[in-house]
Amino acid sequence: MDRLLRIVGRVPRRVLTIATIALGLVLCTPALGVGLVADDLLQELFFRDKPGIDGISRRPFDLFRFASGDPAVARKLMNAGIFPWWADPRAILAFFRPLSCATHWIDHELWPSRPWLMHAQSLLWFGVLLAIVSALYRRFARGGGAAALALFFYAVDDAHGPVVAWLANRNMIIALVFSMPSLIVHDRWRRDGYARGIWLAPALLAIGLCAGEAAVAVFGYIVAYACFLDRGPTRSRLASLVPYALVIAAWRVCYSHLGYGSYGSGLYVDPGRQPLSFIEIASTRLPILLLGQFALPWADLWEMYPLVAPLVRPAVMGLALLVLGALVLVMVPIWRRSALARFWSLGCVLAAIPSCATFPHDRLLLGSGVGAMAVVAQLIATFAFDAAASFPARAMTLGLACVHGVLGPLLLPYRAYAVGEPNRLFTAADDTIPCTEAVAERTLIMVNPPIDPFAAYFSIYREAALRSRPRALLWLTTGVSAIDIRGVDDHTLSVRPTTGFWSSSSQLMLRSLAHPLERGAVVSLDAGEIQVTDLTPDGRPLEVRVHFHKALSDPSLLWVQWGAHGYVAFRPPSPDTRIRVPAVDMAKAFVLGS
Repeated sequence: MDRLLRIVGRVPRRVLTIATIALGLVLCTPALGVGLVADDLLQELFFRDKPGIDGISRRPFDLFRFASGDPAVARKLMNAGIFPWWADPRAILAFFRPLSCATHWIDHELWPSRPWLMHAQSLLWFGVLLAIVSALYRRFARGGGAAALALFFYAVDDAHGPVVAWLANRNMIIALVFSMPSLIVHDRWRRDGYARGIWLAPALLAIGLCAGEAAVAVFGYIVAYACFLDRGPTRSRLASLVPYALVIAAWRVCYSHLGYGSYGSGLYVDPGRQPLSFIEIASTRLPILLLGQFALPWADLWEMYPLVAPLVRPAVMGLALLVLGALVLVMVPIWRRSALARFWSLGCVLAAIPSCATFPHDRLLLGSGVGAMAVVAQLIATFAFDAAASFPARAMTLGLACVHGVLGPLLLPYRAYAVGEPNRLFTAADDTIPCTEAVAERTLIMVNPPIDPFAAYFSIYREAALRSRPRALLWLTTGVSAIDIRGVDDHTLSVRPTTGFWSSSSQLMLRSLAHPLERGAVVSLDAGEIQVTDLTPDGRPLEVRVHFHKALSDPSLLWVQWGAHGYVAFRPPSPDTRIRVPAVDMAKAFVLGS
């Protein structure tokens, strides 16, 4: 392998770099046909003078404020069905990304009806990031061949497909484009005596933070640099971290003061507001993210496992610990003799920790992947053709080579293209609900959408397409379990999911188990009132009573439930009768329309 790396190293550096970056971009080109997906369409409404949905206003430079903490706005979004009725009205999901918002503003000013050009801009940013990562590898790697191999693995990593192809995730790329050079400047300052680096590197990090929280990942590499590559005395190393810590502290103060962050969510945990909860949840999420980073399966699937079988999650967690433990054992001899390997390894882990603030997904691995691919390249360079290598080392080398050198480039185009899959699912489901002018005067009652997005995005998709949508939308629960529905009187239903409410993670986007609804709590909406009448042993709502302002049989109420192939008409039970709505077959729901 050393000979191969030397051969690769003799190829003109510029030619090799350009060819590798071009390959990564070509493999991502299916993104050009993805269009606007999910949050992209919500942000499309933010650009309109009249968004059309009460509770949504024009704010082209504040595109990532999904929940503001304003109860009045939350109630309007509940009436539109964008929030579920159980959402915490004071929940906050808001992210400070003005620099990224500016790039979306350019899209909507210059080519508002050409999504492929919006995706072309994302590809351009990704190309710039690859060039920066290439420069980073060349500066730190001892040989040009090792740097080229690491760049190849990073450029063709299939985990980058979702972040490149989803416009709403462009902020992660831009954040790293501006913040990753701070590591290069920091090295120049500490190793070469570049005096301007003492303020320029922190300034680059600050600019990156204005694009997105992903920039925090770079601080992980700077800490790792101080641990293993900095040659200064301990006091000097610690002092070198202070400018970055001050930048992050100042950013965080402004972030919170302006109303950004997360609160009241069961999926997002704000490290600043909930440090202990963050540490607890990171202990679970970090192994899953690192498993998706180095091996398989994808981290994206973690939240879906409970919908398939209860034992899948423990099995995957066991696999994660096994794979990561084996990787550590194989890397020990490399760590002993290579400070660079220790730097990349620690930097990768530290960069991944901030991503634990939300549910695991491969799109979060863009920053940690820089260190991970350097580790993979170094491991393969060390053991691939070493006849004296142990069997575990050869097996790990072969596995990583297959995952990142073969499967990665094969899967990257698919994963970029698959970002558009929600459009097919949501559109096919939407087509099973009336879209006449008359529906605009009715209230749509969804009994059991499969999971939250099937209901939450319904009004957004219709409004974005300027299609008729119901005056109001109420979804009772989701179809992750069977539901017992009993008629109480002509206006009232009792709704009891067999596993209780909030039994799947998607139901916790806007409601934390730390802030539950108590027995007797009442939520008042335009369609009616929902009262919690019974709780599960762990404090979740088990049964609610829904009292509608109009009779259940009133023609202004449009009732639907999930059937075999989309929504079908639902007839609410008469008083003193009970029906059971079966759990949704998730396998069929996710191939809807295919």
